[in-house]
Amino acid sequence: MPTEQFARFVVDTPVSAIPAEVMARARDAVIDTFGVALAGRDEPVSAIAARWAREISAAPQAGLWGHGLRTAVPEAAFANGIAAHALDFDDSMVTLHGHPSAAVVAAALAVGEFVHASGEQLLAAYALANEIAGKFGRAFGDEHYLRGWHSTSTIGVYACAAACARLWGLDAAQLCHAWGLAAAQMGGLVRNFGSMAKPFHVGQAARAGVLAAWMAKTGMTADPRILEGPNSVLDTYGGADRIAPEELAGRLGKPWDLLDPGVNVKRWPCCYGTHRGLTGIFALRESQGLRAEDIESMTFGYLPGNDAALIDREPASGLEGKFSMEYTAAAAFMDGEIGFDTFTDAMVARPEVRRLMRKASRYRLRPGDFEAGAPVFVDVTITTRQGRHELRVHHAPGSRGNPMDAAQHEAKFMDCARRGLDDERARRLLGLLRDLDRVPDVSQVVAAAAAKE
Repeated sequence: MPTEQFARFVVDTPVSAIPAEVMARARDAVIDTFGVALAGRDEPVSAIAARWAREISAAPQAGLWGHGLRTAVPEAAFANGIAAHALDFDDSMVTLHGHPSAAVVAAALAVGEFVHASGEQLLAAYALANEIAGKFGRAFGDEHYLRGWHSTSTIGVYACAAACARLWGLDAAQLCHAWGLAAAQMGGLVRNFGSMAKPFHVGQAARAGVLAAWMAKTGMTADPRILEGPNSVLDTYGGADRIAPEELAGRLGKPWDLLDPGVNVKRWPCCYGTHRGLTGIFALRESQGLRAEDIESMTFGYLPGNDAALIDREPASGLEGKFSMEYTAAAAFMDGEIGFDTFTDAMVARPEVRRLMRKASRYRLRPGDFEAGAPVFVDVTITTRQGRHELRVHHAPGSRGNPMDAAQHEAKFMDCARRGLDDERARRLLGLLRDLDRVPDVSQVVAAAAAKE
């Protein structure tokens, strides 16, 4: 049965069977997630989550990254998952149709700290959970997301449960029950994008995954074949384009989703749906010497469904601005860069930016504009008083087709980590994370990420 096949893959795959390149990509994902979580530590939504953890005074089992605070394992997963997604700067993966790392790393590290797992064990748990996220993403189908479900949380909860099950040593039967319990907790709507509820989805998926694994470990049961048959979770929530779980169970590790399609590391702290458009803007702005005052129009052509996350055409807040191609395009031209400060309410409200936003628009490409099965791209067209400039963008910075180099990864981490730690502590943490496979106890990493309360 496919549910059991997926579970056996998670609990029975030895570390030695996980390719070295997969473990290296897992390490990179953990580093990136830690960095963006430290950058997001002081965001209002993260502060609320930390206050919750402080006020409930739960058993001090796991730490909040960038804090001196410790709380119960599920609450640490919850708060760290929120911080990791607070800025929308965490990685994405096309097969999940969402963000594969924020919730999983938060859940896995909370459990890993509690059980004193090694860095190698943590990386293996993440790699296996990421594979579940990618394969389950196909099992639910793209239509699951396009109907309005936030796949990062609705599918991510199963990956979180898988990582926690691996670290707690559950057997396959227990993990099948954990996935049934995860199904009882799945949720998250695209409608909540541009609000604090979006990172809340991620924190809740991390906590739900912890709870599902712990409950199953201690004897709680659920339907152990939650992926199969009439009224299964796939039958209920999946799209018409979903792939049969029996087929996907035979594809586990063939290839690993961490390698193909791989994860996209974000260059800018906003929805990944804007990144190809921003890549085109910066390329044309520099190569053609374009100026904001000369722009007559900016248009962005998207393949059907590929701008579904961009729900704000006229954002009124910094959070909403992260999900607006129109705003990010105007800000890129006006400021020459996109950064943390781009997404404040005051920056979104600038009159000159609002005027330029009105010159930006999106349209859906027609079937005759592309071949079926063609790689994803965005068509960027900028018309100025001097002429028309066009560029088709396939790969944003940080994607598999346009990867960041080691120096760029380090620069992103340090830029993020310095928002939560001083330079010395940030560099010490980066050193530990780079050697994570040789760290004997991951609680050392969490300790290195702690700041004085």
